[in-house]
Formats: sequence, C-alpha cells, structure tokens
Amino acid sequence: MLEVRATSVEGGSQQDRGDEEAPNQQLRSISAAMTPRATADQMPDDDNAATIDMDKTTFVTESNGAYGYGGHATLRIDEMRRNEFPQLQQRVHLDHAGATTYAQTQLDAVFQELQRGLFTNPHSATHRSNVASTTTAQIEHVRRHVLAFFSASEEEYTLIFTAGATAALKLVGESFPWTPDSTFAYSMDSHTSVLGIREYAAAQASTIQCVGLKALEQLERGTANSQQRSVDAACSQPQSDAASTSLFAFPAECNFSGTRHNFNAIVDQVRAGRWKSSTNKNTRWMVLVDAAKYAATHRLDLSTHHPDFVVLSFYKLFGYPTGLGALVMRKSAMSHLKKPYHGGGTVQSISAERNYFVPRGTADESDMSSRFADGTQSFLSILALRHGFEQIEKLGMASISAHTAALRTLLVGKLTALKHWNARPICKIYGNHSSNSTADEQGPIVACNFLRPDGSYVGYSEVHKLADIHDILLRTGCFCNPGACQHYLGLQDSDLMSNIAAGHVCGDDIDVVNGLPTGAVRLSFGYMTTFEDIAAFVEFVSNYFTCKTPPASPTPSSMSVSLAPEPVSKRRYLCKITLFPIKSCSGMGVDAWPIGSRGLLFDREFAIVDVSTGKALTLKALPELCFIVPVVDLEREILTISYRPPDENSMSWQSAVSPSSLTISLRADVPTIQHNNERDSRSMCVCDSKFKGRDEGSDVSQWLSSCLGRPCTLVRVANDHVRTSRSKPTINANATATNQRLEGPTTTSQVPHPPSIGFANQAQYLLISRQSVAHFNAKLAASNVSMSINEDAFRANLIVDGCTESFEEDQWHRVRLGDSVFDVSGPCSRCTIINLDPHTGQFQRQPLQVLSSYRRQRSSIFFGQYLASTSETGWLHVGDDVEVDAGAAASQTRVLDPLQKR
Repeated sequence: MLEVRATSVEGGSQQDRGDEEAPNQQLRSISAAMTPRATADQMPDDDNAATIDMDKTTFVTESNGAYGYGGHATLRIDEMRRNEFPQLQQRVHLDHAGATTYAQTQLDAVFQELQRGLFTNPHSATHRSNVASTTTAQIEHVRRHVLAFFSASEEEYTLIFTAGATAALKLVGESFPWTPDSTFAYSMDSHTSVLGIREYAAAQASTIQCVGLKALEQLERGTANSQQRSVDAACSQPQSDAASTSLFAFPAECNFSGTRHNFNAIVDQVRAGRWKSSTNKNTRWMVLVDAAKYAATHRLDLSTHHPDFVVLSFYKLFGYPTGLGALVMRKSAMSHLKKPYHGGGTVQSISAERNYFVPRGTADESDMSSRFADGTQSFLSILALRHGFEQIEKLGMASISAHTAALRTLLVGKLTALKHWNARPICKIYGNHSSNSTADEQGPIVACNFLRPDGSYVGYSEVHKLADIHDILLRTGCFCNPGACQHYLGLQDSDLMSNIAAGHVCGDDIDVVNGLPTGAVRLSFGYMTTFEDIAAFVEFVSNYFTCKTPPASPTPSSMSVSLAPEPVSKRRYLCKITLFPIKSCSGMGVDAWPIGSRGLLFDREFAIVDVSTGKALTLKALPELCFIVPVVDLEREILTISYRPPDENSMSWQSAVSPSSLTISLRADVPTIQHNNERDSRSMCVCDSKFKGRDEGSDVSQWLSSCLGRPCTLVRVANDHVRTSRSKPTINANATATNQRLEGPTTTSQVPHPPSIGFANQAQYLLISRQSVAHFNAKLAASNVSMSINEDAFRANLIVDGCTESFEEDQWHRVRLGDSVFDVSGPCSRCTIINLDPHTGQFQRQPLQVLSSYRRQRSSIFFGQYLASTSETGWLHVGDDVEVDAGAAASQTRVLDPLQKR
C-alpha cells in the first residue's frame, strides 16, 4: 500500500450553498500541478513519501481552496478521513458512483437515537397514540428537510419515499397514462432502470424513441433569449388541449462518463414542445430526471429547474441507509398518474367483497402523495436520513462539488501525462475532460480503458483483478448503462451482436472481443476521497499498466526430443506428494501413491456441495474447509474424514461436532444408504460446469453441515459424468484391476481425449518447485512483508527439489517422475487462495500482491505448471528422479506481458 501523509496547509472553504462558479474557475488552474514525478518503483520509500508530500502541497496550492474543505494546521479532509472513516484505512475506495461510504459520527447518531427512542409503525398513529404520531411527525419533518435541501417548494413539489431510485422509476413507469398517442423518449446515456420504463409504454402501444447524445446537446444549446418567454409560460402548466401525455427522461449526470446535462435547457425545451419528435405534436410533455448520481456531489436546485419527476438514491449521497430513495414529483403532475396497484396505507376506503376502493387524497389533495406509498414505509431508515444530511451539510454541496471536481481534474492530468516507452498514451478517457470543462459539465467520474504500447486494449477484467489484489475498489463493465457504453466505446450494433455471439453478458469478464472493449474502467469520487487515494491509484497504474522499456527479443528454445537427463549441478527429485481427496479441503501427504485415470488416485474425487445452490464449496468462499481433513486408506478401501480446527477459540463459527470423524467406503460397487425420498444422483456445479455426481447420503450430509454451519452434502465423481481437462492428448493405457475395483469400470480401454479430471479446477496434476517457492519468499522479504508463505498454500500435487534455478519448470515440455511420463499442459493462474494459510484459515493480502508484481501475464498471475499423465497405471514415490524435456512448446508459457518489462 502506498505510504501517505497528511499535509499542513492554510486555506478556506467554499460557503455552504455558495456560488458554484467559484469552483469551476478554480479547476482551470489546477492542471499545472498534474505532471507526474518519479514513481514509487524508481526511488526509496522515504524519497517517494517526500515526493508525494511535495506533489500534494503543489496540488493544494494550485486548487485555490477547492480541495480539502479548508483547514489550518491540517486540512479538514485529512482530519475527517482519520476520524470519520476508519473503514477506509489501507483501502483505496474509487467507486463512489456505485456507493459512497458512511461516516462514524453519522452511524453513532443513528444508533444512539434508536437506542434511546421508541419508534413504531406510522400506520398505528391515532389521536390516542402519542408514540406512533410522533414517528409520523418525524417522518414528515424528514420529508420537508429533503425538499428544502433540494430547494423544492412544498407548494410545487411533493416527495414520496421509495425502496430506491429504481423503485421510483418503476412507480412513474407503471403509473404513467400511456396511450397509443404517447411517446416515451429517453437519452441514450440513461441507466438500465430508466430503459425498463419502455416495457410499460410498449404495453400500451406507445411510441418509443432513443434520443442520441448529439440531439440532446442540441436541446441543451437550443434555449435562446428570444425563446425564453414562451418557455417560461409553458413551464407553469402543460398544454390543456393535448390529447395525450408523453414522457422525456434523461440523467442529470451520466453514471458511465460523468457527463452532466443542462437542466434548464432540456426541461424547458421539451416542455415547450421544441423536442423534434416525429410523433404526435399535440401531446403534453412531462420530464423525468434521474438525479441519483448527480445529487451526490453537486447541488440540485429545484427552485431553478422544474422537471415533473426527479428520482434520488440516498446511499449515493452519504452511504447509509441503503434501500431507500425518493420520487420528487410536481403536484401538477400527480393527478395524471394512475397507479395500477394499491397497498396498505394508500386507500381512503375499500371493500373486500366488492371491487371498490377510494385512494387517499381524494378528499384532501394535501394527502395525495400517500396513495403512492404502498405498505409500511422503511420508517427507521427515513429517520436515519437526518444524520446523513447533517454530515454533508457541515461541508456544503458547493464545497463537495469543488473538492471532487479538483480530484477529477487531478486524476485526468496524471493519467494523461503517463506514457509508454514509445510515447503512446496509456489510456483512453471518456467524457467532458477538456482543460476548460467545469463542474457543471462534468461530474467526478473518470471512465477509461487502458492501452498497451501497441495501442491494443487492456481488458477491464485484468485491471479489476489487479486492483482488487491491491485493495483498490473500482468498477468495471458498462455500469448498467448500455447506451452510454456503446456511444463512448464507438460500438456498432454489429459489434454488440458479435459480443453476444462470443458469450458476453452483463457482469461477466469477457472484456475484449475482436480487439474492441466490451466495457470500461470507472473511477469515481465522493466527498471523503483524498489526494492520497488518487496518488495510490496513479502509482498502481504506473507500476502495472505503463511499459517503460521496449520488450526484449524472444530467445529461441532448444528442440530437445530426448528424455535423457540433462547435466545439472545437483539432482532433481520428487520431494513431496499431496493428494486432495475432497476438493478445497486439507491435503494428504504421502510417500508413495498410485496413478489413476483422473490423476493421483482419488485426488479431487469428492466435493462438498451447498444444497441450496448446488455449487461445490471452495476455499475462496469458505476458508473453514481447510479444517476438513480427509485420509484415504488404500488397503481397507475407506475414506476417513475428520474435523480439526486449530484451537477452540480461533473461529467464532466453530461448534461441537459429534462424532469427531466418519468413514466412507471407497468401493464403487457399495451403494450409499439413502432414505426413501433421496436419490443417489445429485446435480451440481463445479467451476461453472454443470453435471451429476453421486450423493454420499444423509448421514454424511448432517455431519458436514454440523461442521461447517450450513446445509451441505458430500458428492463423489460419477464415472458417467466425468469432466475433461484442457491438457494435450495422451497415449492409450488400461487401468489396473485395483483401479477398476476402486474407481468402477470404465466404458472404454482408451484414455479419454483430452484427459479426464475429477473435481479439480483445470488439470490432473499441479507441480511446483521448492526453488520457486524460495524465490517467492525472497521477494516477500524484499517487499518488507513480515511473513513467508508455506509451500502447502500453493496446493500442489507434486513438489520437486534440486532445480538449478527458480521457475525453470516454466520451460519444461515433458517430465518423467520415476517411471511415469507427464506432459506439461500449461501454467497455473493463481487467485487469492494462496493468501490463505492452510493451517490457520487466516487470510493475508500480501502474497498475491507481491506475486502479481513479477509473475503476471495480462490478467493471469502464474505459479506452477499443470501436468497430464500419459498413463493410467504406475506409482509415484517421494525421492523419484525428475527428468525433463524443455521443448519448444513450453517456451510459449514464458512470454511475459510487455507491460512487465520495465
């Protein structure tokens, strides 16, 4: 993690609700401080920290008070981060457009209020119920507070609390008076939740139009002084003689790029009928604004903007509570909505026998908004809003806007200045990021795609994986905004179809198809984001995505065809054999073991399956699996499973388990004991592959469920549903009689093509060398990490010793261990499992961080080699000689990413 320090500086803060033009002017002077200096890998840590301090001082000075909320001995932002946000220590949170975080005093105030007060269902309020009436009164107080915060007159607007911004959009869509003469128009950069309104419009045969961003810009520029008088007249009341009502929706700020649209121009132009639609001109236009992202870091002033509907999400503003949003609606628009469903609290009177009800607000228009609030509102969450608003009102939205805009300008400048060795840019940035762009035009979002020295795209999954390893929180993909994604990435409809044909779906890691990105990387800032967050991310990009030297020329590999031993200074030998009878559970070290048809006999033969999801449990999701200890007894043909946590107090989830172990027969012809309503076969999923396995019965399931604290069962590989590895074809061989008796009969005497595996992730065997482990521990020590990693953390089946150099196994093409020959089928890409201590179940983040710094090839971090056996018979013994063939095919696994050649 980048070392950071607070900076002492004199300065002042913007006035609460002050002039928004001041921060816009300040942004134009910040760019002079944007040129990156030497990066962290080019100097000692002390010098690096000093340079960061110097960079920060320059930045703060150039920002002219825009950054940091002022302060005297220490910037206010530095004090705030230290005292209010302990959850951000050692983390870089750059996904505030997804969700900002909450402050300590905010949470303290919320829960102190709950502990000291009594709040009951507001529907219980009567003149005799003081408590419920008090709750209702406080909800109304919060409602008025929210309206006042956005300068929304109570005479013009009402507010309806919803389950989020999406629920608010759904409420508008389902209640809008759609007809065949209506039009639903929405800007191309609208969120997926806005696009969902199309289904309501289409159900009534309304016209649907997607408004391109160029057309939207024309609307923004279209308001002229000569038109303003007619606009003002139209703004007060929709056309009374219109035969239909139509809806125009757009985001105040695009959650993909951060582009901000001109409120006044669009609202006024649309409502005045100047939207150039090919539909019926005699229609009443209403305007819906998605302000969920915009309102978090910029003042939303509804005294100057007059849309009919505005949707909000409160956790975007101050982190807590989640699951609560609002629909701010003009009262003049309320009478046009016809809600199709009425829940508790929304009716004035209703009959159970007759289809009769009267909605609330029929007799009293002031209560009209109540008809839209189905059921009991989340009243405790609503009351918590007061403390969230108190937090940001201390700073003022003008100051928050200036602070986040300064950070956005800082990051754009830093990324733009970084270049590859050939002077090509390291990324492509989307949005309004010109040197003179203002906070009115661009929000605190930097969406980009990183580029390699040859101009090709770095996949966003690669960026996300490495960022996660280094505790950097960011967002990748299209961010639920398909239109903006298509627009900014320059994708045609044919490209989208190609992506779909390639299997790409929302939320997956297919990030580049036919050389074009399918999404982007998004960095977004909140009111508590700091200079140090930006500096840490820039250092991360400099280290991992900036190529500083030309790639080295590849060295031709020898084309050895013999398995004869190579002359070495010391003998290579097999020093450790480990099989894992149950996937993701503890390993079993042995001195000698037979080879089976799917790897070591009984390796990954079983898996523990979550009965609710049907998925095999893994260490990544459930570290407690390392305390499940399976032992195979070949002579007795049984599997004994024990539960051995390190000590009684080490895990809070530990419970008493009786008996301490259980035994299962390994003979394939022994049926499991099932109840009448159970079946021997069970559908399951391993590594996203679906197939069937053999359930080992309810007794085993109950024991495992007791150990792990969740409903699960033990499933064995079914011979008629075997999986295949990605390794190369192997030669023919017959299984031994022992293997046939233990594994069950095979359907053919031929070895499957490609080789078959049990519940292993990818291949039959995994091999590492002790020299490579020692080299890695040396790297850890050089990185000032006060730990070493045990070789067991790599979960290898085979460990060799006596190699002349570390990672020489990368060059191997074929290996002979004793009398058995194996093909090397490729390198093992590592995940966070190597961060898990297999003996204690504790995670440390440093191992994968350090390994990624020198063993990365694009999105993969390699350590170890996969093997495929060329025979289904034979034995392996600790001490077996290791003979290798370093063929040409293996050289392909050694090509490092050009970005790593620094």
